[in-house]
Amino acid sequence: MVLFDDNVASTRQVRRSTARLRTGVGRAWPLFVGVDQEGGLVTRVRADATRFPAFMSAGAAGRPALTRRAAQASADQLRRLGFTVDFAPVADVTSGPGDPTIGSRSVGSAPEVVATHAVAAARGYLAAG
Repeated sequence: MVLFDDNVASTRQVRRSTARLRTGVGRAWPLFVGVDQEGGLVTRVRADATRFPAFMSAGAAGRPALTRRAAQASADQLRRLGFTVDFAPVADVTSGPGDPTIGSRSVGSAPEVVATHAVAAARGYLAAG
């Protein structure tokens, strides 16, 4: 199951729905409950959830340890809501202002910087379980 804007009303609704699904699945491995929660423009769970900035802000800050901590905080919140997968971080390299699809979803235009922050974010997500 993947949740998007149109089927997320509140964190309470998400928590209840994912709990109900987990109890009804009846198998040993966890239910796949995904969300595309990147931060910035791509934020599916809003309402009373923490709003994290676009991933490009991580590149602007230039602090991979901060990127890791922010991703871990986001993932921890998502895990408590019952999500098992977040389709983030975006590891694309933006080509700049002419790149309307990726844009601020990317850390930046330098592949090395994008790789560094994408790995830091992935480690943060993993640390949160």
